[in-house]
Amino acid sequence: MKLPALPLFSLRIFKIVFPLGLLSAPLYIGAAHLWYFSAVIFFLAASFTLYWICLQSSPDGSVIHTPLDAGIGIYLFFLVLASVQTQIPSKSAVELFKTLSVTVVFYATVYYCRERRRMRFLLTAMVLLGGLLSLAGLLQWLGALPKAWWHRAHFLSSVYVNHNHFAGFLEMLLPLSLSFILAEERRSKKILFTFLSGLMGVAFMLSLSRGGFLSMALALGLLAILLMTNKSLKKTFWVFFALALMMFCMIGLFGFTPVLDRLQSMKDIHASGNDLSLAQRLLIWKGSLELITKHFWFGTGPGTFENAFFMFRPAGFIERPGFAHNDYLNLWADCGVFVFFSAMGLCAVLFFLLLLELRMD
Repeated sequence: MKLPALPLFSLRIFKIVFPLGLLSAPLYIGAAHLWYFSAVIFFLAASFTLYWICLQSSPDGSVIHTPLDAGIGIYLFFLVLASVQTQIPSKSAVELFKTLSVTVVFYATVYYCRERRRMRFLLTAMVLLGGLLSLAGLLQWLGALPKAWWHRAHFLSSVYVNHNHFAGFLEMLLPLSLSFILAEERRSKKILFTFLSGLMGVAFMLSLSRGGFLSMALALGLLAILLMTNKSLKKTFWVFFALALMMFCMIGLFGFTPVLDRLQSMKDIHASGNDLSLAQRLLIWKGSLELITKHFWFGTGPGTFENAFFMFRPAGFIERPGFAHNDYLNLWADCGVFVFFSAMGLCAVLFFLLLLELRMD
């Protein structure tokens, strides 16, 4: 059905502004600064709101429902309740704004991807962005680009303020790029996605994020299980062999020593527990658990961990961390038990939907 003039005009604006906003979000220090994040969200949300309002006035104006709607509503309800109980209203207001912004992005994505070709375009653009940012990071590593945005000089972080954040970005995009290699029928596109996957793989390894290494191993392990389930692994073995060979050669070019040293540090931590970073994190987690017991139901308020933790520091610990360095403990300490289990419920629904999709296939 052809849309009337106004909804059609708003759709065209939305189709341009939404992907541009989404792709530009990480370009300045990973959108870590509130002003930059807010500017991106403003244009993105404005275009989506205009499109949604105009769409509802058209004959094709149906509201799209998702299996996550109820869980998101429950999560937001208890998050607002935790924000009302907060010890620092200004910080909780910022965190609430960020959460609502992410919610808007989620529903904007649902509406943008109503057509399969738009979803494919968006996913392809994200993979290309991951490859370009990885290339920028590798050039930084070689000294070919300025390093003013680097958080730490010995870790590859590209345009992100922290190498762990960049590793998290690639954790989402690398499995997606590998999936494109399998899905594409044209050899030229297979080669392109293999090259992009290689760039992201090398950049990910040089990010030296130990948590990222573990998460990526789990993600790739799950992908391998899915491939073995539908017998696609044998058919595409040569692709992954070529990718692994490419990554091996590229990491050899940049140097194996940093990666091997970082992997060795994981072994040392497990064996002796003598890594200072791990020791500090264990003390932070210990204090976080005590904080949770004192503010079990509603937490201290979203975004207030840094201030609230000060009163629960273990003896001999003099640092003042901004976060718990554990998302689960941080969420519970900030927002309480109801928000925590609402978030876990959303994760469980997503996992169930994945299993359901696999059974249907």
